[in-house]
Amino acid sequence: MWNHSVKRVLAAQALLTLATAAAAWLAFTAPAAAGTLYGGATALAVTLLGAWRLTRISGARGGMLHLYLGLAERYGLAIALLTIAFTLTSLPAAATVTGFAIAQLGALAAGARRD
Repeated sequence: MWNHSVKRVLAAQALLTLATAAAAWLAFTAPAAAGTLYGGATALAVTLLGAWRLTRISGARGGMLHLYLGLAERYGLAIALLTIAFTLTSLPAAATVTGFAIAQLGALAAGARRD
């Protein structure tokens, strides 16, 4: 369904999320590790939504509409999931944001590699 680039970004994000969670567990506490896992999972969900939206693009005119709609959806999903973490859970906010930010770097890390 998705091309190799999307799979590479998802793999990089998952790897960074797990590494960050392991470091948080060793350096801090289990709740910090859980927060980084939640933040990383949020980044993965946002990437999956973006990849799904890109599969729906057809034509130049429709492509721009779907691109802007996809960006709005991605921001909305990230805000909603992070708001849930901050208000409805006892996860440390700093760990959650850190997990999200570091997982987002997976897109850069995967994009830096050439096929």
